Amino acid sequence: MFQSGKLIKTGELSTETVDDVVKSLKERRFTGYVAFTVKASNGMEDSSVAFINGEIKGAFFECFKTKEKLAGETALSKINRYVNQQGVYDVVSLSGEQITMAIGVRPESQVAQAAQNEELTKLDSQEEILKKYGLASLAH
Repeated sequence: MFQSGKLIKTGELSTETVDDVVKSLKERRFTGYVAFTVKASNGMEDSSVAFINGEIKGAFFECFKTKEKLAGETALSKINRYVNQQGVYDVVSLSGEQITMAIGVRPESQVAQAAQNEELTKLDSQEEILKKYGLASLAH
């Protein structure tokens, strides 16, 4: 989806979470994109999140096994669910104009202002959910 840019960083999701990576890019007011490749229960998944000055502007998701392709807020929602996944990521710097042009080619990838400000949320663990509903004894 995005053209080549300057590779800033590569990392593993075993040492950082998607939430950590995205928050860091927001705080740094990053312009470019982060691309995630994750081994999920239904096969390999690729996704990317585009930023201009730390604001999320676009998102893409693709599952190779199921051929599922998502864009925009739906893709961002799917990416938000990456918790405890095995995978890698690349952070690539592009200009704001390059990000805007890429999103212009696929306008469905655009993320609305409300979703841009929404923090990535981590899903509760099974144990936390059981405790929440008074069923902690079932956790073991």
